Amino acid sequence: MAERADLSVAPSAESSVSEDDIQKSAAHPMGIRAVVRAKSPFPVQCRCGTSGDGNNPAVLDGLDAVECEACNMWSHVACQFRGRASAVASMKNATFVCDECDPRYIFGLLSCSAPDSEGRRRSQRPIPMTRRLTVGRGALVRVGVFWYPARLLKLHIDRNGRRAWRVKLWRLSVCLESGPSSDTYVPEIDISDELWGDVNGRRKRRLGKWTLASSMPDEDSVLADPTVHPHTPEIHDALIEHLATLIKLLEWTADEDTPDLRDEDVPVLGYIRGEAAKSPLPAVRRGLTVHTGELSVKEQCQIMHWIDVHVPGAPDRRHVWMTGPLVGHAITLLLAARHKDKLGQEADCPTRGDGEETGLEYWRYTLKRAWAYQVDAIGQRQPRIVDVDRECLRFFEQRLFERSKAAGVAGYYQWGLDAGDLQDDWVPYDGYYGWAVGDFDAADDEEMLKEGPHYIRDQRNPLEEVNVQPPRSELRAMERQSRPKPRPVKKR
Repeated sequence: MAERADLSVAPSAESSVSEDDIQKSAAHPMGIRAVVRAKSPFPVQCRCGTSGDGNNPAVLDGLDAVECEACNMWSHVACQFRGRASAVASMKNATFVCDECDPRYIFGLLSCSAPDSEGRRRSQRPIPMTRRLTVGRGALVRVGVFWYPARLLKLHIDRNGRRAWRVKLWRLSVCLESGPSSDTYVPEIDISDELWGDVNGRRKRRLGKWTLASSMPDEDSVLADPTVHPHTPEIHDALIEHLATLIKLLEWTADEDTPDLRDEDVPVLGYIRGEAAKSPLPAVRRGLTVHTGELSVKEQCQIMHWIDVHVPGAPDRRHVWMTGPLVGHAITLLLAARHKDKLGQEADCPTRGDGEETGLEYWRYTLKRAWAYQVDAIGQRQPRIVDVDRECLRFFEQRLFERSKAAGVAGYYQWGLDAGDLQDDWVPYDGYYGWAVGDFDAADDEEMLKEGPHYIRDQRNPLEEVNVQPPRSELRAMERQSRPKPRPVKKR
């Protein structure tokens, strides 16, 4: 394993940062302090599809890496879900678990609300842009007079303190048709976050045109809904005999002792009560089960569908059981049924007799071995490759265009109103991707939509007016009409 600093973050083997810079990098957001030994193992298996030996400069391509505490594989910091790996460097003794090992991220159970933006709304003192930009998160990059979306890959600070970001521009941006490379370096002064709650900031920026990531099919949203993948007869046969135990596991909590659920009958509880209780991760100590054996994400969804259908009360409590011992034990039961013949041939396997005691001993041995296989077979399943650019931009677009009480006036069609038309008179608000929450009441909407004195209106060829999208004032009127009108209450 590569030699690591206490933050489990390593720079790539090919880095433009010198050894002298490394010694002075306390202000660097990823805390580049680890040095990779030339001949030490450095296995990379990133969710973006990159894999290989991290000592090969081409594998990490100049990006920082973070190690998963569960599987010991390394991944790009910039590829992690909503930039969550960037927090590893800012927290003492922090640990990181990749989303292959932590089902919370596979099934998208995190809130869409960005904690840093929530904090800025409550704070009396604005946080400078320098501290708001985060590796792995979305940002707007200025190209000419327009701003385009990108994913932040890495921050570089030269000896004079000048800051520039390596960014990955969204591949379906108009600027890339005859402009810069998608992977490029940009001075930090030409980068902005989503400007959540910042009316003036949004009004000053003209957005360039791009194909919305939110309009593209998303496999993750399908996988997050267990009802999409019906369970198979194999799963039903493996679980139905143990329905009573699974019902008890739905009610299980880490704070209450359950003596009727013994460790030898539910091995995942033995793990939670033993090894997991010593974990530095609070979620693991509370019952988060990350071991899924050889099962693909689809097979895990099929198990969840079975639970949804057969365990009373399960559909209303998915947020509780989808990452806990209920699913963990269901996986153990499926693996025990699937590999029973192979497990029965092991030398220390008890003889399967007709007596109740002998049969119970055989079954508990099978469960024990199935659980061990579930823990150790993590490398045998095919890693899920994610379109990390699209995933990043989908969340970023939500922050850019959400119309809600939380977003306030800044979320109300404000982009470019003091600067000029968006590129090609683009109106990104006309699609519905969950952006219009409906709890923001714009009483003085005409005043809010007023163009500033320096507004630049692009000149278009009248022959091209055929497919022009409606202006934002008309979109607002259509949105108003689509809302149900309040019904008057008659006085008695």
